[in-house]
Amino acid sequence: MQIAACTHSEDELLFCEDCRLYFQDSCPHHGPPTFVADSPVPERAPSQALLSLPEGLVVKERSQGGFGVWSTLPALPRGCIFGPYEGEVVQEHGDCTRYSWAVRENGSYFFIDASDDSRSSWMRYVACASTKNEQNLTVFQYRGYIYYQVCQTVPVDTELLVWIGEEYAHTLGLRLGEHFKYEFGEKELLMKIFQDLRLKIPSSPPAPHAPVSWTQYLCGDATASALLALHKPGLPPPGGATFPLLEGTQNLHLIYKHRYEYNQLVGTQITTLNKGVVGMGEFGPSWPLTPGRTTRAVADFIVLDFMPVEVVEGEGFGQMLGVLDPSYKPPDAASLAHNVLKDMYTQVKGKIRELVRALPQCSLSLDVWCHSSSLTYLTLTVHYVDDCFEPRTRVLSSRPIPEEPSTESLAEALAEASMEWGVRDSTSYILGGLRGAATQKAAAALGWAALPCVGQALKAAMEAVLSQPAAQRALERLHRLASWVLAGTGQSEKLRTQEPLLQAHLSRLLQDGGKWHSVYAVLQGLLEHSEPLVGLCPDGEVTLHLQDWSALQDTVKVLKPMAIATSTFTKEPFSSLSLVKPVLTSLLYKHLVANESDSALVMEAKAAAQKELTKQFSNSDVNQAFNLACTLDPRFRGLDFLNYADRVETLHLLKTKASCLAETASSLTYALPDAASSSPPAKLPKQDTGIEFLLGDLCSMHSASGISSAHQQAEQETASFQTSKASALGQEPLQWWKMHHTQYPLLAQAARKLLGIPATSVPAGWLFSNAGDAICTKRRALTPEHVDMLVFLHGNRAMLY
Repeated sequence: MQIAACTHSEDELLFCEDCRLYFQDSCPHHGPPTFVADSPVPERAPSQALLSLPEGLVVKERSQGGFGVWSTLPALPRGCIFGPYEGEVVQEHGDCTRYSWAVRENGSYFFIDASDDSRSSWMRYVACASTKNEQNLTVFQYRGYIYYQVCQTVPVDTELLVWIGEEYAHTLGLRLGEHFKYEFGEKELLMKIFQDLRLKIPSSPPAPHAPVSWTQYLCGDATASALLALHKPGLPPPGGATFPLLEGTQNLHLIYKHRYEYNQLVGTQITTLNKGVVGMGEFGPSWPLTPGRTTRAVADFIVLDFMPVEVVEGEGFGQMLGVLDPSYKPPDAASLAHNVLKDMYTQVKGKIRELVRALPQCSLSLDVWCHSSSLTYLTLTVHYVDDCFEPRTRVLSSRPIPEEPSTESLAEALAEASMEWGVRDSTSYILGGLRGAATQKAAAALGWAALPCVGQALKAAMEAVLSQPAAQRALERLHRLASWVLAGTGQSEKLRTQEPLLQAHLSRLLQDGGKWHSVYAVLQGLLEHSEPLVGLCPDGEVTLHLQDWSALQDTVKVLKPMAIATSTFTKEPFSSLSLVKPVLTSLLYKHLVANESDSALVMEAKAAAQKELTKQFSNSDVNQAFNLACTLDPRFRGLDFLNYADRVETLHLLKTKASCLAETASSLTYALPDAASSSPPAKLPKQDTGIEFLLGDLCSMHSASGISSAHQQAEQETASFQTSKASALGQEPLQWWKMHHTQYPLLAQAARKLLGIPATSVPAGWLFSNAGDAICTKRRALTPEHVDMLVFLHGNRAMLY
């Protein structure tokens, strides 16, 4: 199941395993969910848990010890829901056992513990999966109770296995990070997580209740299993004693074991090149169709770490493999590239081509990068929002282009790539590329709109500040002073040994101080510890005068808002186009506006930065795209940063685009969905054929033509969306639409189109940190023959597994 933040309204949502989307009460495509009812249990029954078992399920002993639950039905379908999980309300987290689940309520927590089989249900016997692949049940919270949902079809005689998923973890507010795989088999680890939750005891324990619609699930002629004959009342709790929580683990690092990696690396070796040969090719003996695990691990290493293929022929690499598996003989670089890696490339390329050809709408980004003094590449990447409102990025191809391509040559390269991948018609916008009008003209020739990369714009603005003569002079002198101090001769030796923190800042200045994206942080840290440097005379005279220190402080002052902007884009999980206009408006009309107290350097630097930013975003079509994206972002839907005329124009354009989407939609809802209502639609009155004959042509049932109806729905959705409360600035816009797409179906389609456009032409981390320098270095190390294949595989590495 997918991620859901924990709010009161989201506690009312259910998840459709087929649509992969949330709904309230009833899925628009698959109807209401199926809640599987427990078997009725007499009062004061000695073993309530066993007696509550639904028909078609049976409790048996597990080979690992303890008990588990198996399905005897021909097939238990995906989406069925069991619950609620019954037990006692635990008042102290130290009393939690392996039978406990946490429930979040108003930001606090209580626990439901099912240790006592006379006060719980059969769900206590469901065992935890040891890996994600074994899991067929997912735990989730709904209306203050815990339920299990079947997440994949369960065949007959298969054990039900549940484990924590991303939704439940985020419901509890556990920010575990993307690296966490949610596949622990030992529930004691979850208990360690629970101990950090602040306990809240409800005023009265929750009573068993019935959800919105309880439906007894029966499959074919399946009957209840002969369960009671196999078990006697009073059995001890399966699994033995309780598991008290450990103390002092507030900063617990969750470490999971890589159970298969070692086998993949040094497991069963394949035959050598000369054994089991399928045939001889241009590059020597052919490999078997499926490489061995060790060879595949070597290929994965090349792809994941973005290494040249030739590394496998290096002495150190061979020595490492010899230690891991002395009997393994690695393939040569040519065989690895033209057989194993090429096969991986072909398979992934086929998947991506099929995927992107089916996209109704997408955007492209252009990354123009220099491989060598005589070779420049254009890497094309497609961006889209999938049916689950998750942003997706897929690298398509890397093609050599002239260093200064003409509009015609660039348009030709784009047209060839877009036709190859089938995205010519589904593309509306392209982002980034070359400076000047070449990209805009090439895009226009293909019917696309070209948008600037905000990273390139911020780079130009910050470089304009650093190029001010007074700032340049002060930075050059500071570098000379730093080199003298770190050399540790004469007067500077004592300073270097007595001021280790200052030494660290000076070292960082020489290492990163010349890079536009890091100069602000470097100077800010250095100025805070600069007092020992004032008045130093390496050459018999003061290196930095007071006006130089003032120039450095003024430079930091002007760079600060732009550095914060770069940090904002880097921290966003997905930096959407909707973030660009608010950030630019803040810079141009607030932080870079000169005031009377500014020095001459500050005024000149602000003016230079403003000029660069304005130049990059002065095009009316570009501003229109930015404004539309902001309109669909629930954080900025009020458009408070636009003037009245622009706001009216943008809202009118949004309604027009939404109407166009409605006209092409296969079905249209003519009334705005009421997210709070679960009532069935009112029945239409019985038709009178006489009045239909007389007035049918004059009074349409929809009161307007199809186009007008579409326009009415667009008007209605836009008005409702604009007047609703804006979400918090920390809210991810696509996650908001994931929860509310059924309420605004037309706007949701527009949101998938515009909010899927990135703000930067390459990942923001590449632009605003040293990560980009590392990527550039690795790309330049690739041989031209392998550039397209390895850039493609590295960019799409998530699809290799």
